[in-house]
Amino acid sequence: MCKSGFNTGWTERLRAVSRAKHTDSDRSKSNLEAIVEYSIRDCLVQGANIVRTRGAADAFYFMNNEGHIKYLGGAFFTKWLAFRSMTASTDGEGVAAIFNKRVRDWIVGNADPKDRVGLKTDRTNGYKAYLSLLDSWGGRQNSCTG
Repeated sequence: MCKSGFNTGWTERLRAVSRAKHTDSDRSKSNLEAIVEYSIRDCLVQGANIVRTRGAADAFYFMNNEGHIKYLGGAFFTKWLAFRSMTASTDGEGVAAIFNKRVRDWIVGNADPKDRVGLKTDRTNGYKAYLSLLDSWGGRQNSCTG
């Protein structure tokens, strides 16, 4: 599980770090850094796989819960998911939408009042509401007024 910061086999690697700590402090530091880097990479890869197979909302949920990386929230991982979902094109169906405070603030300041749903950048329900809003805008005829 990613949220713990370690993935499968972490106890063996931690034991190796402990043994190395007593013999070579520089080597133990690099071993510990390798464990942390591997777990972060693992979470990012899992999130990318989820966005491609199950969609943006499920990937957001994963990255915000089990795959959470300390200090990195929705503003970071929606960008990550967007770029990792751009397999066929950079726009259109299947590409995860980026959602951060700037996007939310623009919607609050510029969108029709009925579209200003409770958008929270750190909640899966807020991301789902944002995705629904984008879908509704995409389905409206002549919605651009310039």
